[in-house]
Amino acid sequence: MIGVILTGANADGASGAAAIKRYGGLVLVQDPATAEAVAMPAAAIAAGCDHILPLLDIPPFLVRLLQLRDL
Repeated sequence: MIGVILTGANADGASGAAAIKRYGGLVLVQDPATAEAVAMPAAAIAAGCDHILPLLDIPPFLVRLLQLRDL
């Protein structure tokens, strides 16, 4: 499972990110520096994540992950 947390004005995504991590999933979080509202990505980072990426780097990162999985 892969969770992607993007910009947001509250912290409700942090609990979902923590659950994904708890069950062995991967969590990507938008770098707060590229977010319109930093509360959501900051809370997800504090809850634990695997990668913090600028918004425009997230899609190619996901494509690379899927390509590696197909090998």
